[in-house]
Amino acid sequence: MAKAGFKTAEPLVTPDTVTVSGAEQYVNYVNAASIDIDLTNEEKNIDETFKVIPVDISGSKVDYVSVEPYQVKVQIPLDKTKYVPIEASIKPSKDKFFTSVSIIPESISISGDAYKLKKVEKIFTEDIDLNSFNSGDTVEVPLKIPEGIKTSYSGKVKVKITYNTVIQKNIALDVKTKNLKEGLEAVLNDKEISVVISGTDDKIKALKNTDLSCYVDLNSLGEGTYNVPVKVVIPDDINEVSYSPQTIKVTIKKKEVSKTNDN
Repeated sequence: MAKAGFKTAEPLVTPDTVTVSGAEQYVNYVNAASIDIDLTNEEKNIDETFKVIPVDISGSKVDYVSVEPYQVKVQIPLDKTKYVPIEASIKPSKDKFFTSVSIIPESISISGDAYKLKKVEKIFTEDIDLNSFNSGDTVEVPLKIPEGIKTSYSGKVKVKITYNTVIQKNIALDVKTKNLKEGLEAVLNDKEISVVISGTDDKIKALKNTDLSCYVDLNSLGEGTYNVPVKVVIPDDINEVSYSPQTIKVTIKKKEVSKTNDN
């Protein structure tokens, strides 16, 4: 058995057969040719010559027979092993982003040259396209095993991904005025603007019209006609795509005071 943290590959024995000779009664006891190799403290590949031991069906040595050749060359690749997590490789998407990912199995055992193995901290899946399945579906995906790294896990992993889709929505907003000087009134050429917003489908569906607003800032403006930029206020988790018009013609004049007749 190999040392903890190491794994043996299939040994190569040269030659792979030997001839046993001797008295027939003893030769008939021979069931196999055995090689005794202690790997409990080995950390490097085995490439040595070992003595061949004839054994009976119970594994006990058979005496009074000869083995030719009495030594054989044995080569045993000895790889270091470790467990590493599996990570889903998700292709970037313009209108989708994942919110949760679960993978079965979560990790696998890998083996290989100690220097190469040290560089591998995780194993990635093949690229996953979010456009190829629905949110919450489980898909089976192959693993990308780095060159020079081995694993006994040969199947695909199961990946369950939930994601949100980015959508757009057109909303009409009433334009308000801010910072109008006292004694003045403002007449807006356009009292409403059209705003295109984007966000995840759950955020957009939960949005209320009162969560958005727009206004023109009339600070320091006196009587006259102006083209004033419109300012749009939206929640932090919503994106503004566009709005129109971006400026509004505003006429500012003295506020008319209604007169009352005294009898």
